[in-house]
Amino acid sequence: MESQMETLIKGLPEQTKMQARINFYSSRVEEKLRQVQKPEPPGQSEISFER
Repeated sequence: MESQMETLIKGLPEQTKMQARINFYSSRVEEKLRQVQKPEPPGQSEISFER
């Protein structure tokens, strides 16, 4: 993904490239944080009395 982004921004002004990189990496970090913060489904050790 990173190499595709670099190919896409090739030839753009430096400031635009920098902003594209910032946006790219920010979205990657946010995605990873969402994965880490996702609540895990109840395991076998938990008992549910719902019917």
